[in-house]
Amino acid sequence: MEVSPSILWSSILYRCTTLLFLFHVSASATVFVKETERLSLLHFKSKITSDPNRIMSSWNDSVHFCQWRGVNCTREMRVTSLDLRSQSLVGTLSPNLSNLTFLTVIKLRNNSFLGRIPPEFGKLTRLQYLILSYNKFEGEIPAKLSGCSNLKVLTLLGNELEGHIPNWISYLPNLFFLQLSVNNFTGRIPPLFGNLSSLQVLDLSHNKLSGQIPKFLGNSSSLRILALSNNNLEGEVPKGGVFTNASSISVLGNKNLRGGILELHLPTCPVLTSLWFTQHFLSQS
Repeated sequence: MEVSPSILWSSILYRCTTLLFLFHVSASATVFVKETERLSLLHFKSKITSDPNRIMSSWNDSVHFCQWRGVNCTREMRVTSLDLRSQSLVGTLSPNLSNLTFLTVIKLRNNSFLGRIPPEFGKLTRLQYLILSYNKFEGEIPAKLSGCSNLKVLTLLGNELEGHIPNWISYLPNLFFLQLSVNNFTGRIPPLFGNLSSLQVLDLSHNKLSGQIPKFLGNSSSLRILALSNNNLEGEVPKGGVFTNASSISVLGNKNLRGGILELHLPTCPVLTSLWFTQHFLSQS
């Protein structure tokens, strides 16, 4: 059966029109996404109230946002990293950063960010490094951060956070570095932390934690460094695992602890501190 030229031509025209339409839709979607990311970064900039090093001066339309200082992107111009460490920035943290859905790294330590950590960050499902240490964040760790299921490093050292350490942290399968020291956390060390099979560094020192040191910390095969000093912990110190290596633990400053490593009467000097953890690990991250 022969097909008439008019029908064949109509079919070709229809297919070409469809392809052009789909291309237009795809291109429009790409432009929309990139514009959303640009505006989200500009909203972050608008929340900065002091920028003595003029870091934000490069954040303007004279160059593509992927060339803005502290911003890294993929070849497709999707933002993957925001690194503004030690820039003396003052302001609040924009929830619009959650629109940067390809973000894997946020490093904002050693600034003066105020207020609460935006719960909207829980939308960042690709996020692997969240480093907000040495700022002035307050309140509790948002429950919605549990959405950041790919986190490998979470460090909130040296803020003004409070409340209980949330249980949802126990369900982060890739987490290997957790640092919540020098805050105002209360309550007990979550018993579900025993589920953190990848955890290598745990720093909970200089808080107001109470109760006993969980036995699972002594049974962990992955844990290499543990800091629990200067809390209100009590009871017997475990004797297995990381607790067998005096240079890997710090439990001093808990007046009601007994047994375990304390029986060795270790001097203060060899004990690792929270500052050492930060300098040694974060200087390389």
